[in-house]
Amino acid sequence: MPFSDLARALLLALAVMLATPPAHAASCPDPNSLAVIGGVELSDLDDLIERPVVSAEGHLVGAVRDVVLDPCGTPASLVVALPYTHKDVAIPIDRVRYNPDSEVLRLDGLTDAAVAALPPTDGAAVSLDRK
Repeated sequence: MPFSDLARALLLALAVMLATPPAHAASCPDPNSLAVIGGVELSDLDDLIERPVVSAEGHLVGAVRDVVLDPCGTPASLVVALPYTHKDVAIPIDRVRYNPDSEVLRLDGLTDAAVAALPPTDGAAVSLDRK
């Protein structure tokens, strides 16, 4: 029984879907590479938990509660607990500067007021807490 044009089209579409990797897989870094925070490679992201975070002005704004991961499993943002507002906010990883000689993480370009104005996190993202 010959295939109809519709059947051929469906089979071709299925073959293409099976042969094409997901978009994020092609752009993911080598899984054996270390995570990079502020230009510095980290061997263990758990070391960031409870680390103090200071604003661009140098004032303590909170402490790291969690690390949010992107679909590749690399750090996307830090969840920072703000002590005076009793809320957690997500800070994009590209705004964080890390100095291995210091215990403190510095926020690049985020003032005290800008951090306080961030919306609270909803806790739905994949994180170190819920890998």
